[in-house]
Amino acid sequence: MGACASMKSLLFKTLVISLLFSAFCDAALAQNRWQKIKEESGVSVYSKAFPGTKIIGFKGIIDIAAPPRKLLHVLMDSKRKGEWVNGLTKSVVLEAVSKHEVIVYESFSLSSLVSDRDIVFRGKVTYNPATGWIRYRNQSESHPKAPPTIGVRAFIFKCDITLIPLNGGTKTRVILETLGDPKGWIPTWLVNKTQKSWPYETLTGLRTQVKKPYYKLYPLPKPVKKKKSSAEVRGKPSPGKSAIKPNNAEGAGKGS
Repeated sequence: MGACASMKSLLFKTLVISLLFSAFCDAALAQNRWQKIKEESGVSVYSKAFPGTKIIGFKGIIDIAAPPRKLLHVLMDSKRKGEWVNGLTKSVVLEAVSKHEVIVYESFSLSSLVSDRDIVFRGKVTYNPATGWIRYRNQSESHPKAPPTIGVRAFIFKCDITLIPLNGGTKTRVILETLGDPKGWIPTWLVNKTQKSWPYETLTGLRTQVKKPYYKLYPLPKPVKKKKSSAEVRGKPSPGKSAIKPNNAEGAGKGS
């Protein structure tokens, strides 16, 4: 009898938490702007709803005592990425387009209750010489060399890491913005609850990793000149960017 009562109490608490978190997500969607949800150990974490998906996006900001190009070396070092990215079991470059553009396969070990995840994405570095900003952008895509999924193939709508020089380039403000779908049957509210810790864990891991002796100043890519659209050439304003919309990931799998 006592066990049944405890189970009912647990189910009730879980339901209440689910409803409260759903209400939070609806409120964020209505405002559609970044809201601070955490500040700890020098890391500020924000959340934001995006049109076209119930999955919440997250942003983390941290100042690190290292030059931007040294941090870029950490980001581009797939072989040692498992040393600082939580849950990562494998990171392999499927295709190196250049030193600043790669297509990568990564796998992650999750809890015993859900299937492991993997992703295939294109990572590309851009550089703005006017501001000194470096951006490393990651987005999911398919690739013929990608192995079969180990459980469920997740999808990255966007994962941008921006490196902003501070103090004459001796320090860096790192801004991480991410919106991803782990796919599978995991409820959206649980996805949002789980993913909100990722920016903090990733940025604190980056801060620790860059102190290791094998990281040097990574070469910068050539600045890319912005091409004018056909509308701008004709003297008409270019159309605005469309909202982020969910996409079906190739080989998403049937796991949890």
